[in-house]
Amino acid sequence: MTFSFRQSTDEDLDWIVDLRVRVLRADFERLGRFDPVRVAERLRNAFNKTNTRVILLGDQVAGCVTVRHEPEGRWLENFYLNPDLQGRGLGTQVLQRILEESGTTPIRLHMLRGSSAGSLYERHGFVAESEKDLDVIMVRQPHLKLRPSTGSDEYPRLVEIWRSAVRATHDFLDEADFARIESHLASDYFPVVTLTVAELNGRPVGFAGVHEDGLEMLFVSDSVRGQGIGSALLAEVLAKQAVTKVDVNEQNPGAHGFYLSKGFVQVGRSELDGDGRPYPIIHLALQHDD
Repeated sequence: MTFSFRQSTDEDLDWIVDLRVRVLRADFERLGRFDPVRVAERLRNAFNKTNTRVILLGDQVAGCVTVRHEPEGRWLENFYLNPDLQGRGLGTQVLQRILEESGTTPIRLHMLRGSSAGSLYERHGFVAESEKDLDVIMVRQPHLKLRPSTGSDEYPRLVEIWRSAVRATHDFLDEADFARIESHLASDYFPVVTLTVAELNGRPVGFAGVHEDGLEMLFVSDSVRGQGIGSALLAEVLAKQAVTKVDVNEQNPGAHGFYLSKGFVQVGRSELDGDGRPYPIIHLALQHDD
């Protein structure tokens, strides 16, 4: 079951309110507190289209989800699926996407006490943090694990990460070159490097590849970029694999600045990349304090 998101608009409010009432009715009735007007008004007063996305199955509206950003982390709210689509794995897929997007940020939610949704959240690492009246506040603290690659069985996922990262950062790359590189990753490039995988909450989201003392690749899924995962991977290979050098595309200033901030210095430049193509390369080496 493949889903997609679209940004919510003001026109979505009425059907989202109706969906909320239908989804929560059984739980509120179980607790003896069902008031459809109150249930509806609570959402109407708090609705924020900027933080809310509509869940789609093809052209079919399947539900909605809100993620609110606060200093202490993120809040998962208004996560409602059409009752006809519940129990088919869609909720799990959407929740996994939200968790991946949250990266290394804690995420919390309010849940009605005794709700059947609790089992879904518990399976994904949420635990009760506090209770108040009818609500249970659950929290999931992120867990970043760095480990050696398990081998070719996870190459397809690493290719997905590479694709996501390169699409977001290498807009200078010709489409033919993109396809050529992608086609060689699993067969030629991954097997000749020592791969370290960053696993966030049980799902690979980044990796680094080292050959001898050179960092040949470091990629992080775009959905979790900027959350310290690349820094954690770099620190790991510097400490355990004696990396001293790395090459970056000159047309990728973000990567250049990242390595400079980690103590690398420029030691050279090549007009062409290693395959003789017109992508200038900056050669960097780790600067050691005397």
